[in-house]
Amino acid sequence: MNIGKFSVKRPVTIAMASLVLILFGVVSFTRMAIDLMPKMDLPIMAVMANYDGAGPEEVEERVTKPLEASMAGISGMNSITSMSSAGSSVVMVMFEYGTNLDTATNDIRDALEFAKMMLPEEAQDVSILKLDINSLPIITIGVSGERSLEDINKIVEDTIAPRLERIDGVASVNVSGGQEQQVQITVDPHKLNVYGLTTNTISQMIMAENLNSPGGYITQGSQEILVRTLGQYESIEALADTKIPLQTGGNVRLGDIVDIRIGLSDIESIVTLNGEKVISLEIQKESDGNTVNVDRDVRKALAQLDEELYDDIHMTIAYSSADMINYSVNNVITNLWQAVVIAMLVVFIFLGNFRSTVIIGVSIPLSIISTFVLLYFGNYTLNLVTLAALALSVGMVVDNSTVVLENIYRHRTMGKSKYQAAVEGTQEVVSAVIASTLTTVAVYLPFVFVGGMTEQIVVPFALTICFALIASLVVSITVVPMMSSKLLVLYEYSEEHKPKGVAKFQVWFDNKFNQFIEWDQGVLVASLNHKKSTMTIVIAVLIASCCLIPFIGAELFPSQDAGQISVSVNMPSNTVLSETKQVADYVEDIISRTPEVDLIMNSVSGNSASITVVLVPLDQRDRSSADVAHALQNQLDNIPGADITASAMDMISMGSGGSISIQIQGNNPDDLEQLAGSIEAAMRSVDGAVNIDNSVKDTDEELNIIIDRDKAAYYNISANNVYQTVSLALNSSTISKYRGGEEELDIVMKYPDEMTTSLDDLRNLMIPSNSGGQVPLSEVASIDHGFGQKTINRQNQSRVETVSCDVYGRDLNSVNAEIMALVDQLPIPAGCEINSGGDIESMMEVFNDLFLAIGMALLLVYMVMACQFESLWNPLLIMASVPVMFIGVFVGLFLTGQRISMMSLLGILMLEGIVVNNAIVLIDYIHQLREKGLCKREAVIEAGKTRMRPILVTTLTTVLAMIPMLISQAEGAEMFRPMAATVIFGLTCSTIISLLVIPILYEKFENLPRKIRRVIMKNNPEEEHKAAMLALEEGCWHDWEELQAQFEAQKQLEEEHMKV
Repeated sequence: MNIGKFSVKRPVTIAMASLVLILFGVVSFTRMAIDLMPKMDLPIMAVMANYDGAGPEEVEERVTKPLEASMAGISGMNSITSMSSAGSSVVMVMFEYGTNLDTATNDIRDALEFAKMMLPEEAQDVSILKLDINSLPIITIGVSGERSLEDINKIVEDTIAPRLERIDGVASVNVSGGQEQQVQITVDPHKLNVYGLTTNTISQMIMAENLNSPGGYITQGSQEILVRTLGQYESIEALADTKIPLQTGGNVRLGDIVDIRIGLSDIESIVTLNGEKVISLEIQKESDGNTVNVDRDVRKALAQLDEELYDDIHMTIAYSSADMINYSVNNVITNLWQAVVIAMLVVFIFLGNFRSTVIIGVSIPLSIISTFVLLYFGNYTLNLVTLAALALSVGMVVDNSTVVLENIYRHRTMGKSKYQAAVEGTQEVVSAVIASTLTTVAVYLPFVFVGGMTEQIVVPFALTICFALIASLVVSITVVPMMSSKLLVLYEYSEEHKPKGVAKFQVWFDNKFNQFIEWDQGVLVASLNHKKSTMTIVIAVLIASCCLIPFIGAELFPSQDAGQISVSVNMPSNTVLSETKQVADYVEDIISRTPEVDLIMNSVSGNSASITVVLVPLDQRDRSSADVAHALQNQLDNIPGADITASAMDMISMGSGGSISIQIQGNNPDDLEQLAGSIEAAMRSVDGAVNIDNSVKDTDEELNIIIDRDKAAYYNISANNVYQTVSLALNSSTISKYRGGEEELDIVMKYPDEMTTSLDDLRNLMIPSNSGGQVPLSEVASIDHGFGQKTINRQNQSRVETVSCDVYGRDLNSVNAEIMALVDQLPIPAGCEINSGGDIESMMEVFNDLFLAIGMALLLVYMVMACQFESLWNPLLIMASVPVMFIGVFVGLFLTGQRISMMSLLGILMLEGIVVNNAIVLIDYIHQLREKGLCKREAVIEAGKTRMRPILVTTLTTVLAMIPMLISQAEGAEMFRPMAATVIFGLTCSTIISLLVIPILYEKFENLPRKIRRVIMKNNPEEEHKAAMLALEEGCWHDWEELQAQFEAQKQLEEEHMKV
């Protein structure tokens, strides 16, 4: 079927189909969600259990190990990691990508039913949570005012938080920085002892009394009426009137033996915003919620609340991830439209026809709009990856239309009518256009073999480009010939009608371009006459460019400037909240003197503080966030007694535990500690390794209560008596809920604060006996000082310690190589094993996947071209353009300061499909000319001359369209600079060199298969006959049937001449 002819004869049909695409595209675009990155599903399940009052080692032995053992055999599991800390166990189960997590969740539940039989009674409440990358807070708000923090917290809890939680897409609103109201029951153990009561007796009585429960149904006539037992406390007085039975008979009123009041909880955290105390709200969106939409609705709600609330309440958005999304996406959209304008300008300059530019101007947006339809129905979002893929594909999208339009234009210059030129011009290049599109699309097919996180980033990128290219192919062979048959005209000039304005420039440009082609023809002829010298130079330059690889370096992703810095402050474990606050305030004061700082949120809790620093926009500062963080780190290192780390926050991180993370596995804690110390020392000796952290040093001071079993038995005191009493005295205990007021409050039982202010108070703490009476803790136990790890980490059921660092000022790969070279020299104790983690592990996995994809893409490109040319040899000649592209790739990365990364490898993958297109167009036209009877040399030179314009147009549209992405300094631009540099320099170099190398190789080796066949079959008269004819033809090519006919005719003439 002649598609071009159909399109020209049915213009209304093509126009209506285009309008339908535009309509669907616009609707799809407006309905697509906007996000920073594609949706990423992590196949990780978290199993969490609490074991209050237990230390990390006890949690590990009694909770973590049984949980790990029960889940070790679950189908599809990749690895198990766990963290055991005081009172808490978290087990992370990593499954293979593609595992059905619903089935995995059911398997985990079944395993936990078995595990609960081995868990302590206090740790039976085990929860399962699917790890979701979208569960991180997307908005942080600080609420301040001229009121007490208690009043502000009440307004937040009662009004602001509930309003925000009702917003569509908001999963939860977490409030911190304030004190919550609670019903406090303060017990005096001495008074309880007088009545022969224990705290356990009181808590059980309150739980039994404070209860509403259904009692069933009663039938009355034809109706069933629900019967309920109402016992919940409706007032504090009702709680105080609770009767507590005594062992001696009778009972005592609860309010007579304990103090009951509504008070405030202990201060657990202090949050400040630019030095002012605030109540902090962290908003989490639902997993399928749209960040930008949620941010918009939250801002609307805050504006309404600002009008409704008191004038002295101020709500400030400290951070919103939507800001970064909007900045980055808007920048990519700007690059996209700049690329469209540049592509149209290039077409206008080279074709010199305004109507031609209009045709291209229609084909580009039509292709892009069609892509939105495919993305929408593929359930993809508009994000940095998909939009950047569109921006990168603009140059490729215009290629097909340019090749078709230029050929139609050339046919018009040959004197053909608009109709004839459109039909014949399209038909002449349709096979080459289809082949070039398929070769580009084919390079992305190997991604079906890519898994893990790579798949979730690369597949949307690849599909977007494929969708755009397929759309551009359809547009180029339907819309372009249809519009050309209606709009394309030639302008003729004479002495009477001289060109003016733009037309005059076009005439000048055409003259200069013709001169350039003449010069290029001279270079091509010289290269063909000096094949060995030319190829030697090209190979030497290629080898020299490969020598630049060690100086380029490698990393997983380019550093992303998110405009934020995270500063963590860790004090010794025995540091109280007030002291930590003093140090955090001092750190904040140092940070505030940094000129790039716009906002500081400081959250202090216990012996640690987390400080989030928001910088001014990128265009208002000279230093990157990484540079600012490094400068702050140098200033903060001098603060004694505090472990402080300042690091720039990155938009993307696929690793964990630092850029470089070395994990040491083993079961001997002493060996792990020694080896971790040696690795830490090795890291500190490597330039570029910063923020070094050793998990072995993450220890806490402990007081260990060692029970004397004999004495405890003598007094009839169990270990559980000691545990419950000490836990209540130090931590308080939530025993029920009070629902008698406007809001639900915790009912908390606690000891008087003055009873546990010192170590002596702890020794004198009275422990109740099961026989009645109480004895001091010192009578049945001793208290020893010690140190223990805050967290015990395990991986695949053995202990693991981690030494990690970030990288600054150098590339990730070279720093890791130096560190591992030093680590390899260390003696490894028996039973210990060293593994890499963090970004370096992710980088190697991603690179291996992409190297596989690149290799398979080359094979697929070859197969597509073999099908087109029906030849196994010609595709090999065309693929000679692939190696020479690496000259430009390595030189470009080196000159622009970019590194080999996931994005630059994607650029190389793109180039594999692009660079062969020019060679396809060239070889395809050479074959057409030789079919018309031209000799090989003549066909090669004529093809180079005729195809120069479309080759340069397609190359320049792709290269120039990516320049805005390379030079952009806006937020999010760093991610795609390596890809832009790779494509710009690789394609430019490949085009220039391939226009010489491909003709050389074609002229030299095109007949190589026949020559090989002649050698193999040299005794075959027919083959010798064909070889003689090839020599006579001196490189000209005809069908074998024509050659044979000429040979027979010549032979017959010779025989007749001999007879005469």
